[in-house]
Amino acid sequence: MKIKHALMTAVLFAAYQTTSILGISPVDCMDAAAEVDPEITKGIVTRLCAGAQSLEPAKCYRDVPKVDSEINRGLAVRLCAGSTNAKKTIKCYEDAGAKGLNRGQAVRLCGARSSEE
Repeated sequence: MKIKHALMTAVLFAAYQTTSILGISPVDCMDAAAEVDPEITKGIVTRLCAGAQSLEPAKCYRDVPKVDSEINRGLAVRLCAGSTNAKKTIKCYEDAGAKGLNRGQAVRLCGARSSEE
């Protein structure tokens, strides 16, 4: 079942990538995030994808549990909202944790919108 879900997610993201020529809207990001996390609320997904011009926030949200399986949804959204490069955002978060920062500190350091809070 997990393999089927992972395959469906990969196909979904590949399909969204092919539309990059036409541009990605925040609604596309919202749809991608909802595919990854069907239980995400409208309020939370709105925070994740507000202003998104790519799928990077949704990709970050999808992939951050791979480096921190215990990160909660709220912190994952704070980390990933506004991300323009999911891999770099996650790498920063992972490196910050390795330097001894707790989750909240790592999110503040590496989250694209953290300085706006």
